[in-house]
Amino acid sequence: MKIDKKQIENLDYLFSSIPISLLIIQGNLKILYLNNYAEDYLSISSKNVIGKKLNDIISFEKNIIESIEKSLNLNFSFKEKNIKVDVFGKGENYINIFFSKMNDEEDLGMLLFENFSYGKHDQLHNIKKNNLSLSGFSSLMSHEIKTPLSSISGAVQLLETNTSESDKKFIKIIKEEIDRIVHLVDKMSLFDNDRSSYFKTLNIHDVLSSVLTAARVGFGKDIEFIESYDPSLPYIEGDKDSLVQLFTNLIKNSVEAIGKSGKIFVNTSFNSDVQFKNIESGSMKRSFLPIEISIKDKGVGVPSEILDQIFDPFITSKFDGSGLGLPMALKIASDHQGTINHRNKDGYTIFSVSLPVAKY
Repeated sequence: MKIDKKQIENLDYLFSSIPISLLIIQGNLKILYLNNYAEDYLSISSKNVIGKKLNDIISFEKNIIESIEKSLNLNFSFKEKNIKVDVFGKGENYINIFFSKMNDEEDLGMLLFENFSYGKHDQLHNIKKNNLSLSGFSSLMSHEIKTPLSSISGAVQLLETNTSESDKKFIKIIKEEIDRIVHLVDKMSLFDNDRSSYFKTLNIHDVLSSVLTAARVGFGKDIEFIESYDPSLPYIEGDKDSLVQLFTNLIKNSVEAIGKSGKIFVNTSFNSDVQFKNIESGSMKRSFLPIEISIKDKGVGVPSEILDQIFDPFITSKFDGSGLGLPMALKIASDHQGTINHRNKDGYTIFSVSLPVAKY
């Protein structure tokens, strides 16, 4: 069906009811329509925009325009997050976008976008920065704390031989606390590990099999694990031991969230139209991360008061938690040029790991 300008104008009531900025673009990249949310975001009226080229109004990173042109020619949709744009008269900002061709007969496309606030961008940067700073801090901790702890442990052993039975309970408390601190420092030292030299071509399903085999006979023995895998997934590059640690942390969190029994869903899929952006050394780097592994449960979920901090070190809602499990998982994902996302949907808590395909 051919769509003309009049028909689009007649649908203005519908498009303007969508609480997100919407533009309709012609094949020559000229703007045919924008709803009132887009007018508000651009701080410009539609009469001053319609007929102008998209890149005369919004300056995108160079390959976004190219992706829009390809979408119109090849009839596919795409979405991207954390896109840096320069809105003329408004300055730089970050947005999430979705673009799709409207029909097969005409070169008309629909561009949806939402503001990706600087606060959120800073939050992502701080997650990376926290992990990087913790890496250096863990080296200091290992040396400055474990060395004196060794001396204290030796002194306690000497004291134990000359301590009455009634006082040995205090010696036991000291030794347990020393062991607890050593264990914590050992966990933090994992942030220093660079395992990139151990990277090999891997099937992600082999990694998940190792994790779930251990979980079924250990901490998740009373849980029903439901697996749904895409058998056609390409290989990844990575360190198997590190990835086992990543997914063990996520699976263990799910087990603890649902309690003694319940179901945990482990899915893999290939998302060909999704790209993410990683933050490296203060700059944004685009990554194609089509391999997605999701872990879903109907547990207690993440408390709202710490939702924005779950990947920060030492943040936890558990009475006996260290708050290092998720930061460690994120660190490992980042080492593999991937990312981790958290969302709630239909009563489920979902953690998704996105990874790149192996470079052959």
